[in-house]
Amino acid sequence: MAKKNLTFSPDKYIELLKQSGLKKKEVAERAGFKACELSRYLTGKTEPMGPRLVKLAEAINAEVEQIVMDAAEKKFDIYTSTIELYFGDSGIKSIHRDGVVFWETKNQFILSKDDWKVYTFELPDIFAPTFLQYIAEGLDRDHPQREQSRQAAAEVVQKAIRVAGKSRPVSL
Repeated sequence: MAKKNLTFSPDKYIELLKQSGLKKKEVAERAGFKACELSRYLTGKTEPMGPRLVKLAEAINAEVEQIVMDAAEKKFDIYTSTIELYFGDSGIKSIHRDGVVFWETKNQFILSKDDWKVYTFELPDIFAPTFLQYIAEGLDRDHPQREQSRQAAAEVVQKAIRVAGKSRPVSL
């Protein structure tokens, strides 16, 4: 019997994370990671190996087998991520990927979430990590390539909104 080459599945993990009811920050603390490290795993930017994979599973009370998939399966499946951009009066307030908060404003004096407008679109998973990286860099006031990242992210958002049949200028 051939041994399977298993790899971390962000999609499976995100689904179990939603079911657990835990927040990403709590999961990162339970696993002993920084929140940014967990985000890199969930966006597919880096892959956890060995003990880190075990810690990720334990953090949401799952077995490692529940958060991995055959590497060959990963090559041929085309997964998409649902990206939700929540807008308030002054720009993006919150970004979600597959129902999990990826980024949220730290400003406590904002409209209630009921007053936010939301744009939802699908992105192939192969593009989602890059898009989310652009968004994060564009929203980070100290990032050296902030303006280029803001422009690249805004172009992706504009295209997604045009495809969805809505026209609204996007402010990042």
